[in-house]
Order: sequence, then C-alpha cells, then structure tokens
Amino acid sequence: MAYYRRAMKNGLPKFVRFAKNVWNINGDGLTDEQIAEKGLQALKQWMLEIGLPLTISELGATNEMIPGITETTVVYPAGYLNLSKEDITEILKESM
Repeated sequence: MAYYRRAMKNGLPKFVRFAKNVWNINGDGLTDEQIAEKGLQALKQWMLEIGLPLTISELGATNEMIPGITETTVVYPAGYLNLSKEDITEILKESM
C-alpha cells in the first residue's frame, strides 16, 4: 500500500475514479484525497478478505534484505512516480 499512497498524489484523478467505480465510494462532502484514500482502504480490506499478504515481511523479507532488494530492483521511467533507489528503500521499509 506504501507505493499506492505515494502514487496517489500524482495520479489523484485516476485513484478517485478507481474508488468510485470499483468500490462504489460515495464522494459527497469528501475531498478527492479522502475519496482516493477510502478507495485504498477498500482495496486493503478486499486483499485481507482473500488472504493476500499486505507486507513484504509476510513474504519472508527482513530488514536486512532491503539493501539487496533495492539494488536489484529495475525501475523504468513510467507511471506516476520515477523512483530513485532511496524511494525504493523507503517504500520497502514502509512495507515491512
């Protein structure tokens, strides 16, 4: 979810559309940021319901592995974020 929260800032209109169209979030009286956040909360709840891991530690990753994961991550300049190695490290730490 850490990546999505970062990307949400740059792709807010699409995250709002996702929240409304996929999760039927009612945006009355809410800011776009609040609508998008409710969409992410609904996604997280659905992932929990179907048993998907929500953290990389659930997949067996440890803090000691983060530098190696960061170094071997390939990032293509596309999407809402152009990630640096520092960004990747932060996202991985937030995803523990």
